[in-house]
Amino acid sequence: MGSTIIFRTLVAGFMALSFPILASADFKATPEEKKMCDVTIWSRMVQGDQNWSHVHHYCDCVRFTNRAYAALGKDKQAVSFNLGEAMGGCNYVISHTTPDFSLLPEIFLQKGVIYSLRGEDSLAAGEYLRAISGNNKLVKAYIGMADYFSQKNDKKKALEIITTGLQNNPESKGLKRMYKELGGAMPYPVPTAAVAEAPGKKPDDAAANAQPPNAAEPPQDKAGKQETPLAVADTPVEVRDEIGSPTNPWCRFCPDTPAAPPARSPSMPGVVPKAER
Repeated sequence: MGSTIIFRTLVAGFMALSFPILASADFKATPEEKKMCDVTIWSRMVQGDQNWSHVHHYCDCVRFTNRAYAALGKDKQAVSFNLGEAMGGCNYVISHTTPDFSLLPEIFLQKGVIYSLRGEDSLAAGEYLRAISGNNKLVKAYIGMADYFSQKNDKKKALEIITTGLQNNPESKGLKRMYKELGGAMPYPVPTAAVAEAPGKKPDDAAANAQPPNAAEPPQDKAGKQETPLAVADTPVEVRDEIGSPTNPWCRFCPDTPAAPPARSPSMPGVVPKAER
């Protein structure tokens, strides 16, 4: 009898060690995560649009991505698990909503972030392109794509992407900073809206300028993914006041204005530690 009890105890112990995340993961949203969903997602709900019946999965996608960020450098298994849950949430919304759903570009952007955290940068670049094609105001997508081409040593393509981003988002501090990093000529590019209103300028010309660069098929690495993480290049101190947020002035992916992120769900950093890839 004693040996049977010992055996069962050992088996239970091994099972617990084999599934540490499944045993301890709390799928319920914390109060902070619920607040994040209300502020960033549900506050924009359009009554009568049936697509919104599926958006709680997008909320899951965002909050599990934030949990993955919180685990970076601490628990690789937790990072992998949370990214898997996040990807599943985004894919669910994409497959259950209509192609004209207004949040789809943001969901493509979120998928790009997830791929980037996994080190699958070619796939991330493709999602960033889909995001920009649906919403040319998504600054993070321009920066993600430009980082991808910069790591490929295609600075010309990266500058083209950032230039287009600035034409559509002339007040973005992150885009201005990267434009300088890539050697963009000053002054900054003329905003698309200003070009469209200029005398003698055809509306079609302005629309052509607003199109994202052609990067539908980003170059693939021999191994199928890029080994070098998306990195933030060194920047002179004098431009510190032009970028990031008050709490993290070097955060390329952070919003230009703080959006009151949840206390236990960190905002999106621009650098993914190589150790976590």
